[in-house]
Amino acid sequence: MLLINLNQNHVSELHSLIEANRNYLREWLPWLDNMVATSDTAAFIESISKPGSAPHFGVFHQGQLCGVAGFHEIQTQASVGSIGYWLAEPYTGKDIISSAVIKLIELGFSELKLDKIEIRCAEDNLKSRAVAQRLRFVYQSRLDDAEWLYDRYVGHVVYSMLAPKSDV
Repeated sequence: MLLINLNQNHVSELHSLIEANRNYLREWLPWLDNMVATSDTAAFIESISKPGSAPHFGVFHQGQLCGVAGFHEIQTQASVGSIGYWLAEPYTGKDIISSAVIKLIELGFSELKLDKIEIRCAEDNLKSRAVAQRLRFVYQSRLDDAEWLYDRYVGHVVYSMLAPKSDV
């Protein structure tokens, strides 16, 4: 599994991956209706490529783009980053996204110097919750009606991990 910075060379491949998995991804990702044309995918990649943007990466498995993982936002004053990720259906259940999140954790704590990393996901998104639990994120809270998901509000659960304490 490799995390590679997405760039305009990935537009077509990423757009095709989204299209091929649209029905699967629609269950939990509210942005799909805003990502319908190749130009939408190009605009997304452009937005995450700007200096100062929270880092996002293409997730590659055996040379194939299979998803996206990165930081939704980084609150610099609070030193907190929020991780998000998605994977195409054929690649699920292979520990690919867990490996990607481990790399994001390393990046967050070592290079970005974060004090805390969060994973927020829909309360009923059991696969995403399992990633947080498997990687020993700690359950923090539940947020009622945290996100509009096409035709309804869904609650979110928040998991967090604190930076390792140095013995200095």
